[in-house]
Amino acid sequence: MRTVAVGEPEVVVLDNDVLSDILKADNPRAAVYEPHVRGRRPVVPAMVIAEQFQGAYMARWGERRVAELRAQLSRFPVVPIDRRIAELWAEVMHVHRRHQPISTPDAFVAATALALDALLVTNNASDFQDIPGLRVATESPPKAPKQPRKPRPRR
Repeated sequence: MRTVAVGEPEVVVLDNDVLSDILKADNPRAAVYEPHVRGRRPVVPAMVIAEQFQGAYMARWGERRVAELRAQLSRFPVVPIDRRIAELWAEVMHVHRRHQPISTPDAFVAATALALDALLVTNNASDFQDIPGLRVATESPPKAPKQPRKPRPRR
Protein backbone atom coordinates (compact mmCIF):
# COMPACT_ATOMS: atom_id res chain seq x y z
CA MET A 1 0.00 0.00 0.00
CA ARG A 2 1.26 3.48 -0.87
CA THR A 3 0.78 6.25 1.64
CA VAL A 4 0.16 9.85 0.68
CA ALA A 5 2.38 12.45 2.32
CA VAL A 6 0.84 15.46 4.04
CA GLY A 7 0.09 18.10 1.45
CA GLU A 8 0.42 15.66 -1.45
CA PRO A 9 -2.73 15.36 -3.57
CA GLU A 10 -4.60 12.09 -3.35
CA VAL A 11 -4.09 9.87 -6.39
CA VAL A 12 -7.13 8.92 -8.46
CA VAL A 13 -7.04 6.28 -11.18
CA LEU A 14 -8.95 7.08 -14.37
CA ASP A 15 -10.72 4.28 -16.20
CA ASN A 16 -10.72 4.30 -20.00
CA ASP A 17 -14.25 5.63 -20.34
CA VAL A 18 -13.67 8.62 -18.05
CA LEU A 19 -10.33 9.40 -19.69
CA SER A 20 -12.05 9.33 -23.10
CA ASP A 21 -14.64 11.81 -21.86
CA ILE A 22 -11.93 14.10 -20.46
CA LEU A 23 -9.96 14.03 -23.71
CA LYS A 24 -12.94 15.06 -25.86
CA ALA A 25 -13.11 18.83 -26.19
CA ASP A 26 -16.22 20.45 -24.69
CA ASN A 27 -17.63 17.13 -23.50
CA PRO A 28 -20.28 17.76 -20.81
CA ARG A 29 -19.64 14.31 -19.31
CA ALA A 30 -16.09 15.38 -18.42
CA ALA A 31 -17.46 18.15 -16.21
CA VAL A 32 -19.50 15.60 -14.26
CA TYR A 33 -16.27 13.93 -13.12
CA GLU A 34 -14.49 17.18 -12.24
CA PRO A 35 -15.33 16.90 -8.50
CA HIS A 36 -13.61 13.49 -8.37
CA VAL A 37 -10.46 14.82 -10.04
CA ARG A 38 -10.13 18.42 -8.81
CA GLY A 39 -7.38 18.84 -6.22
CA ARG A 40 -6.23 15.26 -6.79
CA ARG A 41 -3.54 13.70 -8.93
CA PRO A 42 -5.15 11.73 -11.79
CA VAL A 43 -3.08 8.84 -13.11
CA VAL A 44 -3.71 6.42 -15.95
CA PRO A 45 -2.97 2.68 -15.88
CA ALA A 46 -0.76 1.43 -18.73
CA MET A 47 -3.68 -0.80 -19.78
CA VAL A 48 -5.87 2.29 -20.34
CA ILE A 49 -3.18 3.80 -22.58
CA ALA A 50 -3.24 0.54 -24.58
CA GLU A 51 -7.06 0.73 -24.82
CA GLN A 52 -6.88 4.34 -26.05
CA PHE A 53 -4.47 3.44 -28.87
CA GLN A 54 -6.40 0.26 -29.70
CA GLY A 55 -9.53 2.36 -30.14
CA ALA A 56 -7.68 4.81 -32.37
CA TYR A 57 -6.22 2.07 -34.57
CA MET A 58 -9.51 0.18 -34.78
CA ALA A 59 -11.22 3.42 -35.87
CA ARG A 60 -8.47 3.82 -38.49
CA TRP A 61 -7.32 7.19 -37.25
CA GLY A 62 -4.58 8.69 -39.37
CA GLU A 63 -1.11 9.47 -38.07
CA ARG A 64 -2.00 13.12 -37.37
CA ARG A 65 -4.91 12.17 -35.14
CA VAL A 66 -2.91 9.44 -33.38
CA ALA A 67 -0.17 12.03 -32.75
CA GLU A 68 -2.81 14.33 -31.21
CA LEU A 69 -3.95 11.50 -28.96
CA ARG A 70 -0.34 10.83 -27.96
CA ALA A 71 0.09 14.51 -27.04
CA GLN A 72 -3.14 14.57 -25.02
CA LEU A 73 -2.19 11.41 -23.13
CA SER A 74 1.21 12.86 -22.27
CA ARG A 75 -0.56 15.18 -19.78
CA PHE A 76 -1.23 12.21 -17.48
CA PRO A 77 1.25 10.14 -15.48
CA VAL A 78 1.14 6.50 -16.58
CA VAL A 79 1.28 3.70 -14.02
CA PRO A 80 3.24 0.79 -15.52
CA ILE A 81 2.34 -2.81 -14.79
CA ASP A 82 4.77 -4.01 -12.15
CA ARG A 83 4.96 -7.22 -10.09
CA ARG A 84 2.47 -5.97 -7.47
CA ILE A 85 -0.10 -4.96 -10.08
CA ALA A 86 0.41 -8.26 -11.93
CA GLU A 87 -0.21 -10.21 -8.72
CA LEU A 88 -3.29 -8.15 -7.84
CA TRP A 89 -4.58 -8.66 -11.41
CA ALA A 90 -4.37 -12.43 -10.89
CA GLU A 91 -6.29 -12.11 -7.59
CA VAL A 92 -9.02 -10.00 -9.19
CA MET A 93 -9.36 -12.43 -12.10
CA HIS A 94 -9.56 -15.37 -9.68
CA VAL A 95 -12.19 -13.79 -7.43
CA HIS A 96 -14.34 -12.74 -10.38
CA ARG A 97 -14.04 -16.07 -12.15
CA ARG A 98 -16.43 -17.47 -9.56
CA HIS A 99 -18.87 -14.54 -9.35
CA GLN A 100 -19.12 -12.39 -12.44
CA PRO A 101 -16.52 -12.38 -15.21
CA ILE A 102 -14.30 -9.30 -15.53
CA SER A 103 -12.38 -8.33 -18.64
CA THR A 104 -8.59 -8.43 -18.64
CA PRO A 105 -8.32 -4.63 -19.09
CA ASP A 106 -10.80 -3.94 -16.27
CA ALA A 107 -8.93 -6.32 -13.97
CA PHE A 108 -5.68 -4.44 -14.68
CA VAL A 109 -7.38 -1.10 -13.99
CA ALA A 110 -8.76 -2.44 -10.70
CA ALA A 111 -5.35 -3.91 -9.77
CA THR A 112 -3.70 -0.55 -10.44
CA ALA A 113 -6.14 1.27 -8.15
CA LEU A 114 -5.69 -1.38 -5.45
CA ALA A 115 -1.88 -1.21 -5.68
CA LEU A 116 -1.96 2.57 -5.26
CA ASP A 117 -4.75 2.46 -2.65
CA ALA A 118 -6.44 5.00 -4.92
CA LEU A 119 -9.98 5.89 -5.86
CA LEU A 120 -11.03 4.49 -9.26
CA VAL A 121 -13.12 6.92 -11.32
CA THR A 122 -15.27 5.15 -13.93
CA ASN A 123 -18.53 5.35 -15.85
CA ASN A 124 -18.91 1.58 -15.47
CA ALA A 125 -19.01 0.89 -11.75
CA SER A 126 -20.85 -2.39 -12.34
CA ASP A 127 -17.72 -3.74 -14.08
CA PHE A 128 -15.88 -3.41 -10.76
CA GLN A 129 -18.46 -4.76 -8.31
CA ASP A 130 -17.43 -7.02 -5.46
CA ILE A 131 -13.68 -6.39 -5.64
CA PRO A 132 -12.54 -6.35 -2.01
CA GLY A 133 -10.82 -3.10 -1.02
CA LEU A 134 -11.54 -1.27 -4.28
CA ARG A 135 -13.00 2.23 -3.92
CA VAL A 136 -15.02 3.36 -6.94
CA ALA A 137 -16.51 6.73 -7.86
CA THR A 138 -19.06 7.06 -10.64
CA GLU A 139 -21.68 9.49 -11.80
CA SER A 140 -23.48 7.01 -14.04
CA PRO A 141 -26.79 5.58 -12.94
CA PRO A 142 -26.56 1.95 -11.86
CA LYS A 143 -27.15 -0.59 -14.59
CA ALA A 144 -30.03 -2.96 -14.17
CA PRO A 145 -28.82 -6.42 -13.17
CA LYS A 146 -28.45 -8.79 -16.07
CA GLN A 147 -31.32 -11.21 -16.25
CA PRO A 148 -30.40 -14.84 -16.76
CA ARG A 149 -31.33 -16.15 -20.15
CA LYS A 150 -34.38 -18.34 -20.27
CA PRO A 151 -33.70 -21.71 -21.82
CA ARG A 152 -35.22 -22.18 -25.23
CA PRO A 153 -37.87 -24.85 -25.48
CA ARG A 154 -36.55 -28.01 -27.07
CA ARG A 155 -38.24 -29.21 -30.19
